[in-house]
This record gives sequence, structure tokens and C-alpha cells, in this order.
Amino acid sequence: MASYSFYLPIVSVGELNVDWMENEDQHVLTLDVPGVRTSDLVIKEVAPNVLHLEGVYKDGEILAVNPSLHAVERPRGRFIRQYKLPDNTVLAAKKVLYENGLLHIIVPKRKLRVRNIPIMVTRL
Repeated sequence: MASYSFYLPIVSVGELNVDWMENEDQHVLTLDVPGVRTSDLVIKEVAPNVLHLEGVYKDGEILAVNPSLHAVERPRGRFIRQYKLPDNTVLAAKKVLYENGLLHIIVPKRKLRVRNIPIMVTRL
């Protein structure tokens, strides 16, 4: 039987660096998106617990007007990532923060409801 890791993207197109951290209360995905406008980013739930991230690095115009560039190392073009989040997450309650070229997606975990289970005594 093949094993599956939640932490690998199920769809990956283009260049995008993502860190995924988990603690007791939440999952946090941090994306490196320097120079990408928030209006050029799309974040949506495309299936139950599947997070879709999409955007465009728009530095392509620089290449067209300056053919004498000596190095081109920064990401360019479109990127897409999809992650299947664990069942204990509440994707509808996510928060998204953008700061200094980093996009933080915070997805809380569902609170576990602890309850006692009664033990029935039966006669055989």
C-alpha cells in the first residue's frame, strides 16, 4: 500500500517556496511571494479540505525591455499549488495575512470534543 503525505502538494506548477508548520491549534502555510500583488493571488477551497493557491510573478516585462540582463534568477510566471489538509482542519475559518513578501495562511484545527463513553454491563 502506498503511503501518502499530507505535506506534499497534490498539484504543483511553477516556482513557489512554501513552508508548512503545524502546532497544537493550527496549520500555518507560509509562501514566498515577493513582488506579487495580493490582487494577483487566488486562494480557494476546490474540494473538501483541498487548499488551492495560485498567482503570477509579473517581472516578465523587464526581460522584454532589457535584453542585456546578465542574470535572471527570480521566479517568473504563473504558479499553482494544491494541498490536501488533514480532516481535523477548518478551512472555512482560515485567516490570510500578507507581510513583506510573505503570505501566511492560518488554518485552525477542529476542537476535539472529549466525552465519556458509558460502559454497559451485560450478562452472558
